[in-house]
Amino acid sequence: MRARAHPPHRPRLGCASALLAWSVLTWSWAAEAAAARVTYAAIDQDSSLLIAGLGHISGDTYQPDLDLLSAGIGSTRATLALVEASPAGCRQALGFALDCWWADGADGGVALLTGGRLPQGNLSVRTIGSTLLQQPALRPLVERLMAPWLGGQTGLSYLPSEGQWTATLDDRGHQRLVELLSLCERPTAQALSRVGDADLPDQRRPIIAGSTLHSWPALVEGLSVAMQASVALAPRLRQRAFPGGGIKLRPQDLGQLVMLLREHGIGAQWCHGVLCLGEATRPGPLYDREHPAQRRRLAVIPIGHLLTTLVDGDLIITALRRRVAQVWWEQPGAGIEFLAGSGTLLVAADADTQQLVLDATSAIDRLGLELGLRTLEAGVGR
Repeated sequence: MRARAHPPHRPRLGCASALLAWSVLTWSWAAEAAAARVTYAAIDQDSSLLIAGLGHISGDTYQPDLDLLSAGIGSTRATLALVEASPAGCRQALGFALDCWWADGADGGVALLTGGRLPQGNLSVRTIGSTLLQQPALRPLVERLMAPWLGGQTGLSYLPSEGQWTATLDDRGHQRLVELLSLCERPTAQALSRVGDADLPDQRRPIIAGSTLHSWPALVEGLSVAMQASVALAPRLRQRAFPGGGIKLRPQDLGQLVMLLREHGIGAQWCHGVLCLGEATRPGPLYDREHPAQRRRLAVIPIGHLLTTLVDGDLIITALRRRVAQVWWEQPGAGIEFLAGSGTLLVAADADTQQLVLDATSAIDRLGLELGLRTLEAGVGR
């Protein structure tokens, strides 16, 4: 793929410059890993005070977007308790307690937002040459998957006769566009591997039992003390009546608490070391509050050997959208597409969803197309 920028790109890094860049990246990663842990409690606290206070302690600058401010986020109240939380844990807990996404801001801060578009940095115009000739159906596909980086003064165009793309985007948007067009041009098999939550506390650790908790604030405080771990409460759960008779913390390991809470109709899931408490009907993909487009990556899964006609590819796509991580495909920047020319699936998803798609296509491969699709339709792989 050939890229031309206005103004022109800088020369490629030499060996010494590349080594320096690697050193800076390594130092940045180490600095993040060694960042000070945060212990902080906000029980029914005014959201504007919470945002300012947590930002001051954690060193992050949290910036609510206009939609959140217009919705009156500053006058709402939130509940969370952080215990030695990492930067990722702080962002997760705040986003969950405010029921919003978080994303890297254009100026280095942390944006808090509810919309599908990511924060935009400085825009530039770049032209990309490719071998994607005479494929008019490709442009709407690219626009769908690039939607979080488009909007405002951004845009892209496609010249089918030349395979040429011209885009007005910020640097992150240009990187995502090049990644997407490269995979469409050369759809080589690839997918993410699941990585464990580095902040997840030891699930075999016994909790401090004995307390009976009778309110949502007491539940958050009591769990954080009993577990010595972070807890965040979803605003919609806070509006529900607390379970009658209270919740008694009986002797058990940390990993058993999720089941105890579910017995009382409370959904619970660990994300970035934070036990997030939500409604029992809340889908799993909506617990992680990092913006879906920011954590989304692209995967390519070959399925050509499973097909007898191109219609089979459409059947597989339809079944996957309906039965595998259904909520994910509704998120900004998410998608699953059949690339007929290469007989592959292009999957725009986070690591967990990519793994579910891989499991489902593996089942189809093992059972055969007809039986595999029937099994999928029956709900296997959800």
